[in-house]
Amino acid sequence: MNSKFYLLLIIVISIRATLCIAQTANLNSIPKGTIEKCQFKESKIYPGTERNITVYIPAQINQSKPACVYVSQDGHKQQFTDAMDILINSKGMPVTVGIFISPGTMPSLLTSGGSRGNRGYEYNSLGDNYARFLIEDVLPFISKKYNLNLSENGNDRCIGGVSSGGICAFNVAWERPNDFRRVYSNSGSFVAYCGGDIIPVLIRKCEAKPIRIFLHGAKNDLDNAGGNFWLTHLNMENALAFAGYDYKAQWSEGKHGDRYGEAFEDAMRFLWNDYPAPVSPSLEQPYIRNILIPEEKWTLVGEGYHSAGSLTATSKGEVVGCDALANRLYKIDPEGKEILYASNAKQVCGLTTGTDGRIYGISKVTGKVQVFDENGDSKVIAKGVLASALVACPGGGFYAAGNEKGISKVWHISMSGEVRVVDTGLKNATGCAISVNGMLLHVADGGSHFIYSYMIGTNGDLSGKEHSIWLHIPDNEDNSGAEAICMDSTGRIFASTKIGIWVGSDQPYHNQCIISAPSAHIFGLCFGGPEFNVLYASCGDKLFKRKVQSKGHHFF
Repeated sequence: MNSKFYLLLIIVISIRATLCIAQTANLNSIPKGTIEKCQFKESKIYPGTERNITVYIPAQINQSKPACVYVSQDGHKQQFTDAMDILINSKGMPVTVGIFISPGTMPSLLTSGGSRGNRGYEYNSLGDNYARFLIEDVLPFISKKYNLNLSENGNDRCIGGVSSGGICAFNVAWERPNDFRRVYSNSGSFVAYCGGDIIPVLIRKCEAKPIRIFLHGAKNDLDNAGGNFWLTHLNMENALAFAGYDYKAQWSEGKHGDRYGEAFEDAMRFLWNDYPAPVSPSLEQPYIRNILIPEEKWTLVGEGYHSAGSLTATSKGEVVGCDALANRLYKIDPEGKEILYASNAKQVCGLTTGTDGRIYGISKVTGKVQVFDENGDSKVIAKGVLASALVACPGGGFYAAGNEKGISKVWHISMSGEVRVVDTGLKNATGCAISVNGMLLHVADGGSHFIYSYMIGTNGDLSGKEHSIWLHIPDNEDNSGAEAICMDSTGRIFASTKIGIWVGSDQPYHNQCIISAPSAHIFGLCFGGPEFNVLYASCGDKLFKRKVQSKGHHFF
């Protein structure tokens, strides 16, 4: 029996040796890329850091055409560039320049000191710093140093990494999908190190981004205070499936980082499959699918505003907007044509439409509430309300929200002009809206991550104050920046935040999805159009619109 075992062992060893010889011969027979090494010390995003960069330049590169790019964290791995030689030669991936970047170190300013490692900060942090580091620092540097024609199209760029480098790779594409759309993540640290455990939640909620992902997880991965990595791998896989992403999840029985090099070829074949066909976003997330229309995207309505802010709609579906710094109101007709509505807007910054169909505005400078007629002429109906937001009540009167001398307040204004403060205490009261049934007042607190809800009394008093609506905050921000709120006919709240347009029910306050914003910060939001199914968003100097399945709710 022992002789048979040893004979079998010898046969297995011989076969493996033969395969290795064949593989080596095959590797020697194909064109090989060149390897260049350099140091990089000129980062504007991580000033004071220095790092090594290895650049793989494929033999097939044609400088007359932009080359695809693969960025890898934690430095060069010969196994990867050998695989790239094979893959490029066999058309398993396009002609691709490999950029292998070591994490930064920061030398001590003291003669007796060593250096500070920057890996954890660079790789585990959320936000767009590392994406900007690649786009603004590294890629232009490498392109210039080696005279390379690198593609700037996200569809031509892939990024990968293991452990903290794995979450870093995904986060780069998540933050900048127009710059990176293909991701290889092995044993990604989607755990509570620097907030990475929120990523599966955001995948489930946010409008899907054009990203293709290859995940590899190990069943005996790390289990520490940050989380269980194997469970996190399953959580990521489930989240990607829920939101309809184009992904492939692979697993093994090993430990942390298992098969990182071995799975590289599988990852590249999947990620570059059908290239150059574009990686496209999905609308499979159930709530997104019920709100958005696949072919309808944000489109520009107008630009050049001094400060496009508050929006409201007329009974005809026209949208009235406030350009506060220009001291004017404009009107967008159902065909999208802009018309000057009021050349002297009385410094109004907040707008609403009353149950009588008239346009009302409030000024945080003068404290006056104005009503505008069809010609854009106005008269004062109330004074002493230094607010920036205004909403009409279904039974008449208004609520206003804003900050007076650094104190956030909510006011009630009767149709006779009586003004009362009905709440204080928010950090930064901004937008406000009333529920479809007229029972609740919602006030956004842009200085926190909450929208507050109140029960409305018969005389306009408020009770039952609760910070019941929880908003996500970007990693590099301390608050949600919630600004504008509007309602659809089903009772869903649409609230603009720094992370996008939060959409959720006001009963029982579940967040259903987050719609991507057309620009960095939305100051005004409302439904307009003939059927009130066009969502308008004002963003500083621009106005956008997007047709949706939801229909806006207006008390008129």
